[in-house]
Amino acid sequence: MDDSQSKPNFFERLISRLSGEPDSAEDVVNLLRQAHEQEVFDADTLFRLEKVLDFAELEVRDAMITRSQMNVIKENDGIDRIVAYIIETSHSRFPVISGDKDEVLGILHAKDLLKFMANPEQFNLQNILRPAVFVPEGKSLNSLLKELREQRNHMAIVIDEYGGVSGLVTFEDIIEQIVGDIEDEFDEDESADNIHAVSAERWRINAVTEIEDVNAFFGTDYSDEEADTIGGLVIQELGRLPVRGEKVVVGPLQFTVARADKRRLHMLGSFPPPRERWKMDFYYPNIQNDMWRIFGLVFFNDREHFVSADGKGFREAAIRDFLGDKGIAISDTAHRIRRLQGNAADKSLQILEPLELAALLARLPRCHAILTTGELATRTLLTLLPPDAIAPAIGKPGRAVFQQRTLQLYRLPSSSRAYPLALAKKAESYRACFAAVGLIP
Repeated sequence: MDDSQSKPNFFERLISRLSGEPDSAEDVVNLLRQAHEQEVFDADTLFRLEKVLDFAELEVRDAMITRSQMNVIKENDGIDRIVAYIIETSHSRFPVISGDKDEVLGILHAKDLLKFMANPEQFNLQNILRPAVFVPEGKSLNSLLKELREQRNHMAIVIDEYGGVSGLVTFEDIIEQIVGDIEDEFDEDESADNIHAVSAERWRINAVTEIEDVNAFFGTDYSDEEADTIGGLVIQELGRLPVRGEKVVVGPLQFTVARADKRRLHMLGSFPPPRERWKMDFYYPNIQNDMWRIFGLVFFNDREHFVSADGKGFREAAIRDFLGDKGIAISDTAHRIRRLQGNAADKSLQILEPLELAALLARLPRCHAILTTGELATRTLLTLLPPDAIAPAIGKPGRAVFQQRTLQLYRLPSSSRAYPLALAKKAESYRACFAAVGLIP
């Protein structure tokens, strides 16, 4: 047969049977539904095809297992304890941590323990760990699936916009986004994962645990009219945000706050350049951008404090640690953008999907200040706030009340060298903002 006359594919044959040519993904979905109505294929096939089309728009955060649901092994666990945990959870791969879940040392494959079963004294967990793969929440599932297949990996650790571990994603989790849930005889109700027994009389409860789950577990009758989660109930009882170690009695139970987020300032305005210009997998990665030199001047009186020794990149670990210690969070202003030209200038960017401000602030209960860098970031933020929000200007803070939280708004000069202001002058503006927030004297 002539190569130019290849057999038409499924979609070409389908379209030939139906009227019209598809101009968009929505048109394709409509054609598929027409085909189903004409009994070209059954409802199950329609479901699978729609899932395939949806898959192209999904990100890692849409498929990941959350941090609270992660089954992990600690670096000092002995082989007996690890084997017992493997049997209990029925998993084959586990992140191994040092301290807490933000410190992932590597991945343990259960099969790697077999050779030590007869000689447990030879067991050394560190020696058999596989390297962990780290991916951001916003990475497309399509590209991650390709990478996992090429690298023959089955698990990736997911990090949030602050560099902390927010969960993990497995090959199976990704496939389920296409074919639907894959259930086996080991799948159980995961609602109990948020409540862990510490002793006979003590439990560890994740703050996001729904009140109805707490009531079902402990036999309590907490109302969910004013708060949906147990964390919200505790905040409601206190009338303010709790601090670490604080105790509060609500009904028959006493709650002790084990962990409290200390991040007070959120920075918006990171529209990164094309990836080939990145010097690190973090915000403001272009060596020509002066954000981290500004931070060096403000906090250490040294513009090169966060610059690598060779002057060609940044000390990413030092930056992440510093931001965590100071209580500064950073995120992109948008989940999806369209780059109209090959640069990061405001005029060359189109916002397709802004960030979800409510979801972000829900994760930062202590945050009462938002800093924007650049005009586009500021305009985008204002579209997410109530109409009566007072817009910030450089040197003149704004204000907004968002979901019963009063927010101080700060507009600061862009850290791009294209912005016509000397580095020292930019640093003065940032220093004034950080002082107002209480990050420096």
